[in-house]
Amino acid sequence: MTAMAAEQPVVEIRDIHKRFGNLEVLKGVDFSVSEKEVVCLIGRSGSGKSTLLRCINLRTSTPTGQRSGCAFSSSTSSPT
Repeated sequence: MTAMAAEQPVVEIRDIHKRFGNLEVLKGVDFSVSEKEVVCLIGRSGSGKSTLLRCINLRTSTPTGQRSGCAFSSSTSSPT
Protein backbone atom coordinates (compact mmCIF):
# COMPACT_ATOMS: atom_id res chain seq x y z
CA MET A 1 0.00 0.00 0.00
CA THR A 2 1.40 3.41 -0.96
CA ALA A 3 0.56 6.78 0.51
CA MET A 4 -1.25 9.18 -1.81
CA ALA A 5 0.56 12.43 -2.53
CA ALA A 6 -1.16 15.55 -1.29
CA GLU A 7 -3.16 17.06 -4.15
CA GLN A 8 -2.68 20.69 -5.04
CA PRO A 9 -6.01 22.52 -5.09
CA VAL A 10 -7.14 23.81 -8.48
CA VAL A 11 -8.64 26.86 -6.71
CA GLU A 12 -7.46 28.23 -3.39
CA ILE A 13 -8.89 31.30 -1.66
CA ARG A 14 -7.31 32.80 1.46
CA ASP A 15 -8.58 35.71 3.56
CA ILE A 16 -10.68 37.40 0.85
CA HIS A 17 -12.33 40.64 1.94
CA LYS A 18 -14.55 42.82 -0.25
CA ARG A 19 -16.31 46.09 0.60
CA PHE A 20 -18.86 48.22 -1.16
CA GLY A 21 -18.53 51.51 0.70
CA ASN A 22 -19.15 50.81 4.39
CA LEU A 23 -20.70 47.39 3.69
CA GLU A 24 -18.20 44.52 4.00
CA VAL A 25 -19.75 41.68 1.99
CA LEU A 26 -16.83 39.21 2.18
CA LYS A 27 -15.14 38.90 5.57
CA GLY A 28 -12.03 36.73 5.48
CA VAL A 29 -13.29 33.94 3.21
CA ASP A 30 -11.03 30.83 3.01
CA PHE A 31 -11.53 27.65 1.01
CA SER A 32 -9.92 25.37 -1.53
CA VAL A 33 -11.26 23.10 -4.26
CA SER A 34 -9.44 19.98 -5.45
CA GLU A 35 -9.62 18.47 -8.90
CA LYS A 36 -12.94 16.67 -9.53
CA GLU A 37 -14.41 18.12 -6.34
CA VAL A 38 -17.87 19.72 -6.56
CA VAL A 39 -18.61 22.74 -4.38
CA CYS A 40 -21.91 24.62 -3.95
CA LEU A 41 -22.23 28.17 -2.65
CA ILE A 42 -25.45 28.43 -0.68
CA GLY A 43 -26.76 31.49 1.11
CA ARG A 44 -29.51 34.04 1.28
CA SER A 45 -29.89 36.84 -1.22
CA GLY A 46 -27.23 39.50 -0.73
CA SER A 47 -24.87 37.27 1.26
CA GLY A 48 -21.94 37.62 -1.19
CA LYS A 49 -22.12 34.46 -3.32
CA SER A 50 -21.92 36.26 -6.67
CA THR A 51 -19.33 38.71 -5.36
CA LEU A 52 -17.13 35.81 -4.26
CA LEU A 53 -17.39 34.17 -7.69
CA ARG A 54 -16.49 37.49 -9.36
CA CYS A 55 -13.44 37.77 -7.08
CA ILE A 56 -12.36 34.21 -7.91
CA ASN A 57 -12.58 34.67 -11.68
CA LEU A 58 -10.92 38.11 -11.46
CA ARG A 59 -14.01 40.02 -12.67
CA THR A 60 -13.73 42.39 -9.71
CA SER A 61 -10.86 43.67 -7.63
CA THR A 62 -10.36 42.42 -4.12
CA PRO A 63 -9.02 44.91 -1.59
CA THR A 64 -7.29 42.14 0.39
CA GLY A 65 -6.66 38.43 0.07
CA GLN A 66 -5.00 35.73 -2.01
CA ARG A 67 -6.34 33.73 -4.94
CA SER A 68 -4.57 30.93 -6.74
CA GLY A 69 -5.58 28.24 -9.15
CA CYS A 70 -4.79 26.42 -12.34
CA ALA A 71 -5.03 29.56 -14.50
CA PHE A 72 -4.19 32.40 -12.11
CA SER A 73 -2.41 33.51 -8.98
CA SER A 74 -3.03 36.81 -7.27
CA SER A 75 -2.32 38.42 -3.94
CA THR A 76 -3.62 41.84 -2.96
CA SER A 77 -3.50 43.96 0.13
CA SER A 78 -5.09 47.15 1.33
CA PRO A 79 -3.20 50.42 0.86
CA THR A 80 -1.45 51.48 4.05
